[in-house]
Amino acid sequence: MSGRNSLDCGVGYYTAIMAEVVGPGGCTVAREVTSDLAVRARKNLSAYANVRVHSADGVEIDPGECDDMLINASITHPHSLWLDQLREGGRLLLHEAG
Repeated sequence: MSGRNSLDCGVGYYTAIMAEVVGPGGCTVAREVTSDLAVRARKNLSAYANVRVHSADGVEIDPGECDDMLINASITHPHSLWLDQLREGGRLLLHEAG
């Protein structure tokens, strides 16, 4: 799976897993809405050159085309930006609120 591009939200645990999966030839974009948590994520993920952390709402930053997306937040539906940026055959994993 090396060379894939992924999107994640959170403070670093799942982002680190995805960074390992995509390898140094891929890119993982992480977004965290709480700025203090984004700072923690940047610190936690500083060893990964293939990770970019943004402090923003999950729909405010365009991650570019992605092969995989892990949305680690409870949402009511996938946002159209995510669906638009998910490559054909890509995978989207999210927590859907009832």
